[in-house]
Amino acid sequence: MIVKTIQKEKQEKLYMESGKCFRIVYAGIAAAMLVGMVVYSGFQEFWYDEVYQIGLVGSGLSVKDVFTEYMQLKDYTPPLFALISYLWIRIVPFSFRYLLLVPELMTAAGVFFTALAGEKMGGKKTGFLAEIFAVTSSVLVLAAGYEFRAYALYFMAVSLLFFQLAKRVRTGKVHFAGLMISLVLVLYSHYYGSVIVGVLFLIELIFVFLKRQKYTVIFPYLLAGCSFVPWLFLVLLNRTRSITEFWIQPPDLQSIFKLLEYLCSENEFLIGVFCLGLTGCFASVGCTVREKKFDYKKDAMKVYVSGVITGVVAIMFIYGTLINPSGGIFYNRYFVGILPCCFLVMAYGAVKSWEALSVRFRGTRQSFIVFALALFLFTFVQNGNTFMSDIKQEQTLSYTASVKEMSRKVDIGKPDTVVVTSDNSYVRKGVEMYFENMFHTEVNVLSQHDEVFATEVSGYKKLYVFQGKQPLTDETKEILSGCKRLAKDREKRITEYEYPESIKNEKDEVK
Repeated sequence: MIVKTIQKEKQEKLYMESGKCFRIVYAGIAAAMLVGMVVYSGFQEFWYDEVYQIGLVGSGLSVKDVFTEYMQLKDYTPPLFALISYLWIRIVPFSFRYLLLVPELMTAAGVFFTALAGEKMGGKKTGFLAEIFAVTSSVLVLAAGYEFRAYALYFMAVSLLFFQLAKRVRTGKVHFAGLMISLVLVLYSHYYGSVIVGVLFLIELIFVFLKRQKYTVIFPYLLAGCSFVPWLFLVLLNRTRSITEFWIQPPDLQSIFKLLEYLCSENEFLIGVFCLGLTGCFASVGCTVREKKFDYKKDAMKVYVSGVITGVVAIMFIYGTLINPSGGIFYNRYFVGILPCCFLVMAYGAVKSWEALSVRFRGTRQSFIVFALALFLFTFVQNGNTFMSDIKQEQTLSYTASVKEMSRKVDIGKPDTVVVTSDNSYVRKGVEMYFENMFHTEVNVLSQHDEVFATEVSGYKKLYVFQGKQPLTDETKEILSGCKRLAKDREKRITEYEYPESIKNEKDEVK
């Protein structure tokens, strides 16, 4: 009896030491991914939404003002990333490379948590392969790591949530604080996060109803939800934009297939692995339920992971097609939060495939390493080609190129010269920061959406009209019709105008 006890203690000690070693491996892989992201960071410039984000958090607004703008739905995300970026943009030099460090760090952290969740879900092989699929995902880097938006925070929060959930399932202990903090992070990172939390809450209720879990497991969800309700209440009271009106077209069945391609980095091999893993999760759970052998510790994570993927997609599809077609938000980038589940599903499918092969070919630990390495190289090369072609692709609307071109004009800094942008006031502030911080040029900038635009624009003699993403309004076109057009650069989307003295004097007399 004593000998058995000693042997058991030795096995537990070896397992703990093995676990620590694997965590070091996970951290090392995530760190290598971070280095790789930093190396290629800045190749892809910021687009409209990111310029908007910069203008919103980087201008002269106070933290309270930024918070107020988010309450008014000036941006369709909760305020957590805005507050983080508000501090970050005031610490680092103004450049794409430095600004992207925050989302890159969050992305790497999310990859680490995904590996930990995979290990808790199906063992070290699952954790290792989940991290391989994550670090080689081009969509993860492009949509989260290389976006100065909330998507990296969103991905990291969901990864942390599934790690906490998998740890609870594995140990049988409710890690209350960790689970609640991760739930709050998910809710405050992206509004889609509330859909993920809602699907998880529904699955928890089913397990409680089936007496697979105690009712206490729902307490973290209730408290996290209560912490989010005040924010939703403030939004409903202060919003100046509609919550339900979006530009996105209602989804159809083809939208689901396009989403699958997007989540799998447009890689046919990964689509196959994903479908294999998802089918395997459903089949495994179905068989254990039918045979009355369902083991919560072994099988529950398959339900959570596959349930979130199918549940979130189904809910947003039904909402966009039946409930509110005019305001559907079935947009691929908004599903970045379910990427941790996708990586776990892929890892499950790959591990099951390996187990089937190892039985036939007597696979060893060394042969699994070869299998994992081959999988890594294959996905790395395929997704790497997609990644490189994407970051090298020239944007049709380049704010950097346009601002650079205008900054070279000899009269751009004169008091009677103004840059007029067609975009909204926060993008205008972002354009101002481009002039000041990238090209060290002091320029007068107006947006056609500024409240004082019509009265102030007439005070300038020379106008450089930069047409960004938004079109010119009828009012702006009428104002410009009284000006003399001097030159037009279609590629840079810049048109030069001059106010004739006669018209300018007439406007001054009216004033």
